[in-house]
Amino acid sequence: EKFDESFFDKTDPNNYYVRNVSPYIESVFQRKLSNGHSWSEYAAGYMWGTTGFVFNSERVDREDVKSWNVFLNVKYDRKITAKDNVRDSYFAGLGMYYENELLSLKNDLAAGTIDLETYQTTLSTKMNDTNVMTEVQKLLEKMRGNLYGLETDEGKLDVITGRFDISYQWSGDAVYILDMSEDEEITSSPVDLEYCIPESTSNLWFDGWVMMKGSDEKIQKAALAFINFLSMPENAIRNMDYIGYTSCIAGDAVF
Repeated sequence: EKFDESFFDKTDPNNYYVRNVSPYIESVFQRKLSNGHSWSEYAAGYMWGTTGFVFNSERVDREDVKSWNVFLNVKYDRKITAKDNVRDSYFAGLGMYYENELLSLKNDLAAGTIDLETYQTTLSTKMNDTNVMTEVQKLLEKMRGNLYGLETDEGKLDVITGRFDISYQWSGDAVYILDMSEDEEITSSPVDLEYCIPESTSNLWFDGWVMMKGSDEKIQKAALAFINFLSMPENAIRNMDYIGYTSCIAGDAVF
């Protein structure tokens, strides 16, 4: 369902989301899609971030995790994990497939031979390409042979205990893992872990809220009130501090 227009009224002091959402997030959600609609009509941002690698800096060369092709590096045979979902696994495959081309594109931007809009458009096209699925599948099958395994949430503790050395993670989980690695109640010997984003590109993701189709007026009102409650700056800060992710809410206030 579309959000009620009253939700976007910035003059209403109770509309904490539209009054405090990051200008960047707001601009992304308001972009018109090919069907003429925008995300903002149907969704509000919750958290956002990147994907990259949490790695044991004592066992892993930092230069290696600057590349998506670390998934194929035999130095880390059975010492690396990938995500057990289509979105992030296919993105990693595209990252491996287009890596050299994307690094060349990045150099062209730095040299001034292309502008930022051209760079971003080309990058987005490459990293959403579904015309090379057969080629990417071959890379992912090869990658699978080098992995410790596929995981979604259960790998956080394993990288701390040393079961493997590189873990493909969302940025918020990366913060959580790094924090846990310093917790003496979890590990008797702290592990030196770091987070790295590949140089060629990273997956910029958003978690958001949408209204279920067929929701009645009472439910819709409660749902929008819930979003606004989470979007109060003091609540957004407490939430970020607890889960390690970055809120779509921004502002000038310092707490």
